[in-house]
Amino acid sequence: MPFCLMWANENWTRRWDGMEGEVLISQDYLADDDERLLSDFNRHFKDKRYIRIQGRPLLMIYRPRLIPDTARVIARWRSIFAKKFNEDPIIIMSQSFDDYNPASSGMDGAIEFPPHKLTKYVPLVNSEAKILDDTYSGQIYSYDDIAKYSTEEPRPDFPLIKTVVPSWDNDARRQGTGLVIQGSTPQKYEAWLTTLVEQAQQHTFFDEAFVCVNAWNEWCEGAYLEPDLHFGSAYLNATARAATGLTRDLSLPKILLVGHDAFPSGAQHLLLNIGRTLRSAFNIEVEYLLLQGGAMESEYASVAPLTVLRQASEIPATLRNFREKGFTAAVANTTASGRATKFLAEMGFRTISLVHELPRILHEKNLEDVARMAIGSAQTSCLPPNRRDGLRSADAGDRPLVLPARDQEAATPASSRRSTADARFGGKHDVLSAADRHARDILQILLVKDPRQFVHQGNGAKAHLGEELGGASARRGVGDCGGKPLLAKVPQGRGDFGRLPENGERRHGSVFGLHGAALQQ
Repeated sequence: MPFCLMWANENWTRRWDGMEGEVLISQDYLADDDERLLSDFNRHFKDKRYIRIQGRPLLMIYRPRLIPDTARVIARWRSIFAKKFNEDPIIIMSQSFDDYNPASSGMDGAIEFPPHKLTKYVPLVNSEAKILDDTYSGQIYSYDDIAKYSTEEPRPDFPLIKTVVPSWDNDARRQGTGLVIQGSTPQKYEAWLTTLVEQAQQHTFFDEAFVCVNAWNEWCEGAYLEPDLHFGSAYLNATARAATGLTRDLSLPKILLVGHDAFPSGAQHLLLNIGRTLRSAFNIEVEYLLLQGGAMESEYASVAPLTVLRQASEIPATLRNFREKGFTAAVANTTASGRATKFLAEMGFRTISLVHELPRILHEKNLEDVARMAIGSAQTSCLPPNRRDGLRSADAGDRPLVLPARDQEAATPASSRRSTADARFGGKHDVLSAADRHARDILQILLVKDPRQFVHQGNGAKAHLGEELGGASARRGVGDCGGKPLLAKVPQGRGDFGRLPENGERRHGSVFGLHGAALQQ
């Protein structure tokens, strides 16, 4: 891998925070040390992997201002490099600690080192954050603000390498006084990096396009691309797409997430976290549409753009507006939000209806007609079973139905049967786990080119909605599957949704312990 050096010319301190407390080894600047230092630099210059621009090795200095009489020292170095080592390095500085212009130090250019410099020109957002430590006195900035300033900042009159940071939080090193850049997601990072890559083509660095990322694995400062348990490889994948010009797969749908209100309850939290997972882990553009408001509005708005209706009559016009904005798919969460399903279908949205309510609740809340309308209109429906025994379908015939896993074998025609050992009936999952699985299943359904009906049904659902389920299945052409596998597999682990399932692959999906299967063509 190509590399170059940045000399971190600071004292070695116990806290490693750039300050001067508890110095373990001091950094001295003695003229007698110059040749030994430059000889060590030159040892690396000789490596065939060392980055050279126009034949010149690239050398960076972290804090040139700490070098006494910097311009004179750099000039002396250039003479030694030329006479002793026959080298003419490009020497640049990092823009840090309020030192931004390389001219005064006799250097050839600069490289950004965020959060340095960028945070100087954007406002603090401490007042908007939920701070649990009442002694916290650090600085909190918005990732959106940082990225916006970086991409819109006027170009200087000297060569500059722009730098993006995946995220930043160094409170681990500065307990209670750290600097935090809040709100990063792989999608936001990719958008920022993509813009810098495009700008680098126009504003070259010594006739070459350079962009830097800070950093690969600065775990103590929350700045890393290295995979983690939460995002998996999403930041790495975002980097690859931005660097290669494949930032967004335009075939991925923009998904409208429709909820009935923002009351702080289970279904509302599930929808909130489905949106969060689709954005952060799968790089999918989403917006929320709530038919009524509530206490969770600010939480929804912190994840994705939010629209709250004042009355039901606004549904058609609002959906037309989303259609004009390029939204092509929708998820109607709960039966109560199913009132919008008919309009979504009529306007051409690929719609998934999530019906969490059990038959008794549908009856008590007078939602049975709405559920029938949702099932009849939605391209895909997901219903809960009444009990874990699942369903014994008497009328499946030659038409495959997607059933709870333990009933799959009994209800599937012999010609279409496959082992369901991988698909097991699970127990309860917390909201985040359920949202993660829901998000994966939503993408599984929407990315299939010839989607089929996706019905998760039990005895109670069939008793109340049997005709609608049968009619919806017939309209969606479930009977045309012709022996193709009923269960599809989504790649394991977090990160970007890498590919569609291939024939023969299987997976089980779970939503609060309710399992179903996605039909694929």
